[in-house]
Amino acid sequence: MYGPVVAVIGGSGFVGAHVVRELMAKKIGCRPSYQKGDPLWHVADLDCPWQMIELERVSSVRSFLRQAAALIYCPRLDLQEMTHKREAKRRGVRQLRIILDACRAEGVGRIVYVSTAATMVVDEPAGKRGYDESGVYVPGSRDDVFFEARGVMEAEIYRYVATGSDLTMVLPTTPVGPDDVEMGAAGLIRALATGWVPQAGAEQLVNFVDVRDVASGVVAALQRGRSGRRYALAGQNLRVERLVKIVTEQSGRDTELGTVADQRRDLVGRFKETVAHGLGLSPGRPQQQYLLERALRIGPVSNQRLRGELAVTPRRPEQSVADTVEWLCRVGALGWRGGQLCRPGLPL
Repeated sequence: MYGPVVAVIGGSGFVGAHVVRELMAKKIGCRPSYQKGDPLWHVADLDCPWQMIELERVSSVRSFLRQAAALIYCPRLDLQEMTHKREAKRRGVRQLRIILDACRAEGVGRIVYVSTAATMVVDEPAGKRGYDESGVYVPGSRDDVFFEARGVMEAEIYRYVATGSDLTMVLPTTPVGPDDVEMGAAGLIRALATGWVPQAGAEQLVNFVDVRDVASGVVAALQRGRSGRRYALAGQNLRVERLVKIVTEQSGRDTELGTVADQRRDLVGRFKETVAHGLGLSPGRPQQQYLLERALRIGPVSNQRLRGELAVTPRRPEQSVADTVEWLCRVGALGWRGGQLCRPGLPL
């Protein structure tokens, strides 16, 4: 449908690599990009024309997009943007403008931008099904770098849509699954699988979506998504207690969860400690703990549009967690010792 090629900026990232796999599985020609220093071992089996790109250089971006019929843009998570709000917003918008202007200059006719479900979060509590695409984050409403930067970037997207760009946005919650070289949700799963269990009884809801379902949603949005429309890519809404139970079951651990905490803040504090420990982080790097805080702030999300318009049925969380545990073991981030899973400390 999209010949001769679909360009994928961010193809070496966690989400981007799975998008490339999905395109190749559907026999859609693709040209993925990577940046200097990106890990590539997890995509070594993908036989496609990889190209290095410098997102701050107009000539580099235009060269990459030349003769592409469509673009999928998967911005990589940059930990620096978690501590430098103003620079994060400036850099995000600057790179976005370079890319979208280059698309116009090179005649790229169709664009899918991978945003985040954080841009749907509003001050009002989520409804029964969770936040949906009607919610629009208001810049300045939270003292949060990720929310602020992504909100400003999405506002910029609408400016290009208003001036004629054929552009669709997809908004994943927290992706989970194999090949998580960025150690996002996989870091949390690794922590829980090796014994760090928070106090159970969490009523607060989180949403994790299988990264392979994200990739399916991205490609479906490319093929039949409406211009200017947003599509939330979400899995099941889970209570924290159930998430812990799924991880312990799928990792083969027989763990008794603790008693229900009287104060929700106690649970959240313990849960953040779990993530920090699982990622092998010291207390001096609090930005890493933010990976969990972001999932809690996003909260429950509706996947009705994903199931309906994009015809993607998300996997069950049990399958996503089981596949993540298997991948962690395969790459040496988890191992067995004395019949129990352990964290060898092997760097990814």
